[in-house]
Amino acid sequence: MERIVIDASVATKWFIPERNSDRALRLRGLCLDGTLEIMAPTLIYYEVANALRFHPYHRLSEVELLKAITALKNMQIAVEPAVKTWSKAFEISIINDISIYDAIYLATSLSFGAKLITSDRERFRRLSNSMRDNVSLLEELDF
Repeated sequence: MERIVIDASVATKWFIPERNSDRALRLRGLCLDGTLEIMAPTLIYYEVANALRFHPYHRLSEVELLKAITALKNMQIAVEPAVKTWSKAFEISIINDISIYDAIYLATSLSFGAKLITSDRERFRRLSNSMRDNVSLLEELDF
């Protein structure tokens, strides 16, 4: 079974309609039917909750926020990064001049030999060419 790592920019689309939400929902469907394994660092809970709470176009109630995070947690995709993964995240952050928040997703994908899927084009552009080889933009997935 293929394994991927997603970041919060993809998971947020599971709960709020945005550009390429249909693609994000397709990934979730493939995970739920056992065709694809999706992973993410535990940070995803906080980032998705924050993205939903402060979304510029959609206002979710406390109940809706709790339902979204409960659904995300129930998917059991989150893994706690190991010390080696944290070390790689620091290296990625420094070399690519990106936040630790962003780097931990990429480090997680490298730790598990999986592609990182993101819809954050700006972050993708900031990565070195060698790091970009490990990342795919959601909008460019061919499935």
